[in-house]
Amino acid sequence: RDIPYLGSFFCSDPLLNRIWDVGAYTVHLNMQHYIWDGIKRDRLVWVGDLHPEIMTIQTVFGDQEIIRDSLDFSVEETLPGAWINNIPSYSMWWIIIQHDYFWQYGNREYLQKQLPYVKQVCKMLSKCIDSDGKDTTPEMRFIDWATKDDSAATDLGLQALHVLAVKCAKYVFSLFGEAESLALCEADLQKL
Repeated sequence: RDIPYLGSFFCSDPLLNRIWDVGAYTVHLNMQHYIWDGIKRDRLVWVGDLHPEIMTIQTVFGDQEIIRDSLDFSVEETLPGAWINNIPSYSMWWIIIQHDYFWQYGNREYLQKQLPYVKQVCKMLSKCIDSDGKDTTPEMRFIDWATKDDSAATDLGLQALHVLAVKCAKYVFSLFGEAESLALCEADLQKL
């Protein structure tokens, strides 16, 4: 994409400057038709990786249509009642990204279009809280590759991510006066 670099970073450490430049350039390379994860690997939209990628795009390039296109694509490619990329935490990340994107740009019209999927995910997540308030989202239970084989770390990470996603959804529902969905979020936060 032929777009200008609007954001920049510079400090007294040349290595940190180089790391920032390489990170910005790598994300720029991944801005194809959608935001791909891994220009030299799978070239897919992985929502679990979109949060830092979108934050980088916002910082370096500003508000880009590819952000909305990638978020919309991830929902369009998800079957009703399924998790984005078949990973529950990725649907949680999608809600968090929607919240954070709204905070950055205040695009209320775009956020309102996302309400049906936010509601769907919240209902799905609500069914994944046991009587002790523990997150019980199904497989693939995933936070990151570093903790993939550590079930205790994964459980703790998913618990925290579940809470964060519900808090973000609660904010979204409060913006649009969605009382029933807001009440569901409040009840789930109490359980969690």
